[in-house]
Amino acid sequence: MHYADMIANGYHRMAPCPFQTQGIMLNPDGGMFFCENSDVVGNLRDTDAEALYFSPASQKHRNYVRDEKCPTCLSPCQMNVAAIKQVMPYAKFLVRAHGERRRHQSKVAALATETAL
Repeated sequence: MHYADMIANGYHRMAPCPFQTQGIMLNPDGGMFFCENSDVVGNLRDTDAEALYFSPASQKHRNYVRDEKCPTCLSPCQMNVAAIKQVMPYAKFLVRAHGERRRHQSKVAALATETAL
């Protein structure tokens, strides 16, 4: 529901993203990236994982993904990870999403009433 609202109404992502603070992804060839919206920041075959993760260039790219890509990310594939790793932020997201849905339904009902008059 939230993703449909994002597409239809331009809402920003409210669901927490576990890759902001809790994960990385690896390609089979050793390429490391932060999430599906991230570019590969280096290769673990060439560089130590910790050094690569904490390098200034990687952190700059991670901040770019957080600030520019995450707010409009429509990927639901990590919702289960977010729900498991970040229970309270996910619960807050569900409450807010439910409120957005009710607000939208109220607007639609009010518009229908105005149109009928």
